[in-house]
Amino acid sequence: EGVPAEIRKEVAHIVTSHEGVLQMHGFYLDSEAKDIRFDVVISFDADPNAVIEDIRRDVNALYPDHSLTITPDVDISD
Repeated sequence: EGVPAEIRKEVAHIVTSHEGVLQMHGFYLDSEAKDIRFDVVISFDADPNAVIEDIRRDVNALYPDHSLTITPDVDISD
């Protein structure tokens, strides 16, 4: 465990604390390029754009010098 694991843990905590988020996966961190990427599984009844914007705002507040790529996955299971 080190800095990347700590960042992943912090980002996962932020992401999963948002209503409508079922899970986060596919986390990728490039420390040198300051690039964070991950997929978010969003509940079918949530507004994916609103959820992504909220997540982006909160993660940017914690890591303002990193670029973020967030890919929404809408959960269509019953």
